[in-house]
Amino acid sequence: MEKLRILLAKGRIYESVYELLKDVGISLHLPERTYFPTTNQEDLAFQVVKPQITSALLAGEKADVGFSGKDWVYENGVQDQVEEIMDLGFDPVRIVAAIPETVDFDKLLKSEVTIATEYQNLSKKWLSDKKVKGQIFRTWGTSEGFVQDTPDALAHILIDNTATGSSLRANNLKIVDTLMESSTRMYASKAAMADPQKKQKILE
Repeated sequence: MEKLRILLAKGRIYESVYELLKDVGISLHLPERTYFPTTNQEDLAFQVVKPQITSALLAGEKADVGFSGKDWVYENGVQDQVEEIMDLGFDPVRIVAAIPETVDFDKLLKSEVTIATEYQNLSKKWLSDKKVKGQIFRTWGTSEGFVQDTPDALAHILIDNTATGSSLRANNLKIVDTLMESSTRMYASKAAMADPQKKQKILE
């Protein structure tokens, strides 16, 4: 059998998955400034990528297994093109819509809105479900500052992930809707799960 190609996400997910793999006897060593961890398992090959693209790479059959938040699977629109193997429960968050505390949500939705978000596709679906006209622009982190109750605010609504809501509250924002709940999960490509040998290795 060819090596099982496994994608590991950068950041907190990597550390959590590292410990999980260590507990089942799979050791990893990631040399500085590289993206290819070495391992004690000859039949496994690892690569580190950004968590936002893991599911898209699996859907495109560029790898066999990957670890990703459920939110990015749905943001990439590939929930029907990959198979969820296990919910690891790491980094649980909610994807929420938030507005300034002083703004009336129902009144706001009666006019065209501007949304600041990293989740463009989830935001488009949310607007469609709410039957609200709006514009969406992508932020690159530190999104709370885009939404204020001022005439010159850059956006009316923030759609973002939150674990506790503390950052939103610190910026005088209130949650008005929850789009979905997410956590880190193990996914596999459809092609890998159709291969009996790879499927057996994945499910071990």
